[in-house]
Amino acid sequence: MTKIITAGIYVRVSTSEQAEQGYSIQTQIKACKDKAYELGAIDILEYADEGFSGAKLDRPAMTRLRDDIRKDKLDIIICYDPDRLARNLAHQLLITDEIEKYCREGLIFVSVSFENSPEGRLFYSMRGAFSAYEREKILERIIRGKKGKLQAGRLGNNHLYGYDFDKDTQMYVINENEAKIIRQIFEWYISGISSEQITDKLNANNIPKIWQGKRYKWSGSTVRTIIKNEKYTGIFHGWQYLQVINKCGGYSIKKKDKSQWIDIEIPAIISNEIFEKAQKQIIKNRTYNTRKEKEVHLLTGLAYCGSCGNKIYNHHNVRRKYYVCSILYDKRITDKKICKPKFLHIPEVDELVWNALTKICSSPKLIKEYMTDINNHENTFLNYKEKLCMLDKKLTKLKNSQNDILEWFSDGLIDKETAQKKLENNKQKIEQLNSNKKELLINISNLKEKHTPEDIYNIFKKSAKISIDDKRNILRSILDKIYLTKLDKSKECKSKLSLKIVFVFK
Repeated sequence: MTKIITAGIYVRVSTSEQAEQGYSIQTQIKACKDKAYELGAIDILEYADEGFSGAKLDRPAMTRLRDDIRKDKLDIIICYDPDRLARNLAHQLLITDEIEKYCREGLIFVSVSFENSPEGRLFYSMRGAFSAYEREKILERIIRGKKGKLQAGRLGNNHLYGYDFDKDTQMYVINENEAKIIRQIFEWYISGISSEQITDKLNANNIPKIWQGKRYKWSGSTVRTIIKNEKYTGIFHGWQYLQVINKCGGYSIKKKDKSQWIDIEIPAIISNEIFEKAQKQIIKNRTYNTRKEKEVHLLTGLAYCGSCGNKIYNHHNVRRKYYVCSILYDKRITDKKICKPKFLHIPEVDELVWNALTKICSSPKLIKEYMTDINNHENTFLNYKEKLCMLDKKLTKLKNSQNDILEWFSDGLIDKETAQKKLENNKQKIEQLNSNKKELLINISNLKEKHTPEDIYNIFKKSAKISIDDKRNILRSILDKIYLTKLDKSKECKSKLSLKIVFVFK
């Protein structure tokens, strides 16, 4: 062996359990340093990964070590044991090849005798294979234990706001103080109050959010997570996720098929009906998303162009604020003559629409005059239902035909290749129909809850002195769309305007 100037020592520990078994960082460093001095090293560089699994190659100290190896900074690498270097056999051999290519004296292990020979490589491969096997067995036992626990109806102690965890029964118990806040959040959200407004209310009223004994402020993301959490209806979906190795060698989380989930009943804080209403409100809020809105306008999300039917957007310049047809910004439509978008002065239009609605909604009788739009809404709903029924019939027919194909094959009427082609063709058709069905169900859920003229009258008569934000919430609860058409070419604020108001009726 030639004179060693610089030695690099690599140490790793992933858990406290390994530290207790004699693999502690300090123990490894001391053993490796002793070996380095024994070999005559003058300078020693330490590379320590504490709390990192040997199953992954992407570790901070390991990355630095490999970089320094490629820069010819090290003469020899010393490691306590092969499985400290890596637990994956492929990773072990990759690192070893890099070391042998750039380091004059190669790789030395403290706990085992390793030589760059066929026997040494065989032994090293066996050690790596056994380490990988041991890790897989441990992982399998952990997974089997977790699954068995869920199948027995026992939960892990994962904090869920609104509940306390009973360690004896291993089950959630409702925390009434937090449950009241959960119910209030759902009640506010269903009434049309946004998650950001709910956050402001909670923080303004100094309502606490306690987690692990610490007090935190509420945030919009926390409120939205609560609203989307089905656990509050009394059902805990366990065994939902699967860890898979991705193309880069890392791990990704994928959702399992619902048939593999393990459902456990827990005490319910809200009803299924309230939860479903909240989910519909989420879809509705996406339509009326005003999170980036700098100023509140009455018809945002409701206004449509009376000429082409496209949505109307808000447009602000230095002097004035306008409503304008979205065709103006649609780069896909090059011929703007289809609509000739006109700018509608927002304050003027908001005042005009509100005054018109005030007159219309002054009595149920006047509201009924607009019931010509009922048929459009009802026809849309019935059309969706008919399409859904047709899709279900087609799916049933395709599933039955799959059985026929299998019978033809078993009876020798068609060969294996023909059967596979027919089954694959059927599978593609079923996937397409299921996709169409999913889209149709979303469209049905998007249809608003309908009101009677008396409902609309009662809602509107309470709106004498309210803010612009409250006015907009009222319009969104009783209207489907408002079509705006400018009747003149005037550039002045005051101009002739045609309104078509589409109510949501029963």
